[in-house]
Amino acid sequence: MTVWWYAEKEKKIGPFEQGDLASLIQRGKIGPRTMLWKEGMESWRPLDEIKELEPLKAMVPPPLPLKASTDPLTFPMATQWPRFCARIFDIWWESLLITFLLGSVLGRYSTSYVEWLNGGTGANYVFGILCLPFALIFDACIYRLIGNTPGKALLGLKVGLLDASPLSFGQYLGRNFSVWIKGLAIGFPFINLFTMASQHGRLGKGQQASYDESTGYRVRAKPIGWIRKSSFGIAFLSLFAVMAMLNSIEQTAQRETMMSRTSENYSWVNPVTSLSAKIDSRWKNSADQNIDGQKIYMFSERSERALVILGVEHAPNYTLDDYIQGFKKNTAANMRFSDGGRYLEKFGKQTWQGSGEMLDITTNRLNVQVVRVGNDFWRIVQIQAMPYEYSDQIVTQLQDDLWKTVF
Repeated sequence: MTVWWYAEKEKKIGPFEQGDLASLIQRGKIGPRTMLWKEGMESWRPLDEIKELEPLKAMVPPPLPLKASTDPLTFPMATQWPRFCARIFDIWWESLLITFLLGSVLGRYSTSYVEWLNGGTGANYVFGILCLPFALIFDACIYRLIGNTPGKALLGLKVGLLDASPLSFGQYLGRNFSVWIKGLAIGFPFINLFTMASQHGRLGKGQQASYDESTGYRVRAKPIGWIRKSSFGIAFLSLFAVMAMLNSIEQTAQRETMMSRTSENYSWVNPVTSLSAKIDSRWKNSADQNIDGQKIYMFSERSERALVILGVEHAPNYTLDDYIQGFKKNTAANMRFSDGGRYLEKFGKQTWQGSGEMLDITTNRLNVQVVRVGNDFWRIVQIQAMPYEYSDQIVTQLQDDLWKTVF
């Protein structure tokens, strides 16, 4: 009886009878180039070089044909609704990102920007319109880096030349600015509804969009399955929900800003001393307890760029220096005093003043004043976000007003 061995990953596997080889071939364990050996052979040889096994060779299936690449020119032109949804999706997420990045930089370094943004209703919408061209530049960068934009890629759309080749960065950027003017009406509300409806109507009639007609650019649609369509639908609705939530937060903030500007200054009474002071309407006040259970009175600037906290602690037999050392130790996990602090006279009383930063957000500026009144130690903590110049004046004024409720 003839038995065979075959090699697999440098291991000899066998013995097998010739009939068993047929089963191994059918299962794909042995192929044309699999090395085999039987007693009497001088060396191992591949299956397709062993004549006595020729009847078994016919059982080896030929290699799979290479997958033919689909010619993009065979794809149909994209219809109006997929194009509209892909464009809106891309504009939404790109504008959101650009607005956040530019707003963060300007909000940190430009006092004029913050004052303008908090100056009245509509500033956020205007800023969004101003950011739209930057979003379209970013869109062109994405197209050149990855070959498409996320919205179009999910829906199988691709912008190309007449021969379906990709656009250069300059070509795609020029197309985006044509879309900005002819399709988006530079971002002006209501007007852009008419320009988008006009382009939508052209596509519905089988025509090219006006910004593609003269250039020869074409938007083709590759057939996609329900998984891609569902993924886009989920992404679109999720992004819409985020936009709606941010818009609601923005409107609430604008209403509060307008209320603070139209409201009159209010009187606040210190619950401990019963002394009162007029407080600027731009400050919201509330009472709370700190981690030591002490009552504190917080005043938050309505755009949340400054926070002033008034607190008092009864500590008999403590000197001001003793209290300051304990205060520094207890707040070391949250505050860092870069100047070490200094003693001065304020309202005829010895006062300690220190400045530094908050450890959770190191760009937030910290200023603390502590005054001893009998056996009580009063403190005012100021925390300001950049740009500090925006809140410097109202923070100083509030601090002086609060001290008037202590002495």
